Amino acid sequence: MLLPQLPLLRRELTELSNRRRTYIIRMLGAIGLLFAVFIVFQRSVATNLGLQPNVVGVNRFLGIGGPIFSDVVPLLFRTIQLLMPALCCSAITIEKERNTIGTLFLTRLSPFAIILEKLGSRMIPMFTLLLLTFPVLAYVYSLGGVDTQLLLGTLWLLWCETFLYAAIAMACSVWCRTTVSAFIAAYTISMFMLMFSSSLGVLTLTPYDIWLWAFSSSNGNPPQLMSILSRSRLFGGMQPLALTLMTFFASIPSLMLSVGCVVFSRLFLYRRAFVTPSNRLMKMFRSIDKFFVELNERTTRGVELVKDHNEMPEFNPIAWRERTRKSLGKARYLFRILTALEVPTIFICGLAAISSSSQSFEGLRYLLVLLWGLSFLIISVRASTAISSERARETIEPLLSTPMTGSQILREKIQGMSRLLIVLTVPMLTIHLTLLTAYVDFSQVVRAGIDFGALALIFFYTLFAVIGTVLAMRMVAWTSIAIGVRFASQTKSVLAAVSVNVCWILMPAGAAILMFLLSGWLSIGYPSDPRQILMGEMNGPEDFISVALSSLSPQGAIVLNERYLIAASGMRYGYSYASQNDTNLLTVLPFLVAGMLMIQALMLFVIRWYVLWRAPAFLKRLDQDPSRSQLQDAIQAASLQPVQV
Repeated sequence: MLLPQLPLLRRELTELSNRRRTYIIRMLGAIGLLFAVFIVFQRSVATNLGLQPNVVGVNRFLGIGGPIFSDVVPLLFRTIQLLMPALCCSAITIEKERNTIGTLFLTRLSPFAIILEKLGSRMIPMFTLLLLTFPVLAYVYSLGGVDTQLLLGTLWLLWCETFLYAAIAMACSVWCRTTVSAFIAAYTISMFMLMFSSSLGVLTLTPYDIWLWAFSSSNGNPPQLMSILSRSRLFGGMQPLALTLMTFFASIPSLMLSVGCVVFSRLFLYRRAFVTPSNRLMKMFRSIDKFFVELNERTTRGVELVKDHNEMPEFNPIAWRERTRKSLGKARYLFRILTALEVPTIFICGLAAISSSSQSFEGLRYLLVLLWGLSFLIISVRASTAISSERARETIEPLLSTPMTGSQILREKIQGMSRLLIVLTVPMLTIHLTLLTAYVDFSQVVRAGIDFGALALIFFYTLFAVIGTVLAMRMVAWTSIAIGVRFASQTKSVLAAVSVNVCWILMPAGAAILMFLLSGWLSIGYPSDPRQILMGEMNGPEDFISVALSSLSPQGAIVLNERYLIAASGMRYGYSYASQNDTNLLTVLPFLVAGMLMIQALMLFVIRWYVLWRAPAFLKRLDQDPSRSQLQDAIQAASLQPVQV
């Protein structure tokens, strides 16, 4: 017994080691991380060797370890930020879902011991994944240029980063009832903390920002902390020791936040252990309904413009139930969600359009990416739990016993999401409309009379934006329901659907990086920056390969449509942010966008056909032949007829 005093930690690690998916996920994660480290390492070596053109032989590699180390380490921080919430969000909720949390409380383990051992069982796999990159860091360290303070400070901040995000996810796991809600809460809190931590300056909360402040150099300038210490006469020759102490003291707020999350988990471990299921969103909507009903009674004496109808459905009963009995299906609730999304979107669109005109309206593009991420997450969660939620509520048997085929059940499940998809589409189209008004001078179009070129740009850009948004959301919905129907647990269905959709969205970028490496080895033409594929930029005929790869992702046509808008508006109004390559390919861009939309429509048709074709196997039921069932009904009806004597 290697860990006789840590029984829960030993049990958690034993369970993880007995699962086949643990090794599959670890292998895929290791391959992805090492591949990314290799790419960053190669690009950093090429960049730093270019700074030493007069040095030849082996000596040209000496001293470049520092810049390479500074390029590789941020990737490790991003890996922790991406994976740690997913690894730790199910630490306590899995006990709640299995109904074993009460048995865990009957042991002699204290609440702090439960929290700390659960925390350790999630941090150890993260450390093993980071250990895979240590041989690369050791080789970089051997090249020279990496101080001992930089190495030790980086290792300390990596540990602090792991502890911070693990503690946040643990607090979410203790507070939430299900793993799905803990997953969403952990990533939401982490995202907002990343967005606002850099604005705190020296008192930043994230260890990654501390590392950037203490050790990262930008544009050839030394790190900010090194500049402060070099200008100060207080430390003299003790700058290395001062750097170490300053790094440690700067990480104290992060450690305090981590410890606070652990204490929060300890305080609410018992209180939130047996929380009864409740729809908080529905309760909030009902309280709002009560307020507005009372206000309506006082002001208009109960006048209702649109009344609720509770008629039973004549057709599509499952879609009717999704639209009338679910909080994300009722029209009045969705209208409030639309208002909550649309009002801030319009306000931010106005500010971004005014403040970011000199940067090609990058603020609007960041807002569009944020809304796309939020929409994809909502659609993935909603569609992937369409069947697994029925299994969790033990209503799957009555659903499967209905005289409906499996394809009809899944089709009506998606039909029940149609209102939600419309609500999520409206903010997207608002941003696209804002971009259109920002790039196109409507006053000049009106003064010029009938400008067919400008009218064609407005028409085709709007049409492509609407069709591309609808197709992207539909593809994500059908893909998520195809993945979620295979799992009995809501947690597994959500994690699988979100992972597949993220990989699908990032597939063009990964393919672009691979082609970038192959272009150097095979001496073929390709953009110098692989990130260009995400923006749909084209420098020549060889980049049509990038466009073909982008057409396989949900957002490919939308990204290329933005390039079409920039190119067309730049040619007509002389905007400086439209590149010459885009304007040269202006006549081709509309046809490329239309071709992408046709490819995506075909992909949607294939995905939908496959899901409906495999629906009986997914639902584990044997659908009868309609002709045979009709014959059996006719025979049964004939047997019930009275015999005429």
